[in-house]
Amino acid sequence: YNISLNIMRQCLAITYVLYISTLLFEHKTKRFFIFSLFSVCFHTSAILGCLFVYIIYRLSNMHGRQRIVATSLFLLFVCVALLSYNKIILLISSIKFGRLYAYTAYMEGGDFDGALSITDLFFRFVFFLFLLYTSHNKLIKSNLAFIYGLLIVLEFLLLLLGVYSKFAYRVVLYLTIYHTLFLPLR
Repeated sequence: YNISLNIMRQCLAITYVLYISTLLFEHKTKRFFIFSLFSVCFHTSAILGCLFVYIIYRLSNMHGRQRIVATSLFLLFVCVALLSYNKIILLISSIKFGRLYAYTAYMEGGDFDGALSITDLFFRFVFFLFLLYTSHNKLIKSNLAFIYGLLIVLEFLLLLLGVYSKFAYRVVLYLTIYHTLFLPLR
């Protein structure tokens, strides 16, 4: 029961994050942050989903060299976080707020060891091919192509982190839901 309840809470959180992300495109950033804090009521991982959605949104509003530099720095940060995963989990679990102490179970060798799913990686490759096709045939605006491409790259990096922890895989789900918005484009 506890596992299925946890999954249901996370599904609610994922749907909620998808819904409040519309506020960003309406340029209601303050309201997005307020509702992002509320998302923790559903599942604590929702705050990471909100953070990634906001960063992708901000990067998509940059242009030229600024976008290239900021995106490169963001992806470099994600890669460093991948390499420092256990240290980050120890830092998070040291915060005496709610159930954050329980995140030590997500450390390498903990109760929730992860695995790399070849199927998930394959689907990201298919999504990337879809992005190339839609971009090449001008079926998608260049700004949306950037957002979708960054989403796929970030998902891929988090899936690689999934080797160490199932939690990383669960964070990917906050990004995966956005494929439902991009796949129907024609």
